[in-house]
Amino acid sequence: MRTVIRGEKRYIGMSVHKRKEEKFEIDTAKYQVVSRSGNNIETGSCEIDNDAKEVYFLLDTTNNEYKDINAVFAYFSVEISGLPKVIKGVVYIEIK
Repeated sequence: MRTVIRGEKRYIGMSVHKRKEEKFEIDTAKYQVVSRSGNNIETGSCEIDNDAKEVYFLLDTTNNEYKDINAVFAYFSVEISGLPKVIKGVVYIEIK
């Protein structure tokens, strides 16, 4: 869980790990922000840091979409070069 203050801009990220100690490259990463009631707030492409094996996006709570929302889920979809699977992750974000 992450906590952000309303009116704040903050990077929300997810680390990507493989079970085996093999080198890998993150090919693409997307995110979707959804309210607790299930409404889609925003979607987009993530920034990728292949050295740190992390993906992240800028959550901007100054946007009107976040005006009356106290918590959201950020869903990540990450594709690894050479792998057919899509890695999924979720981060719960509380907005105070």
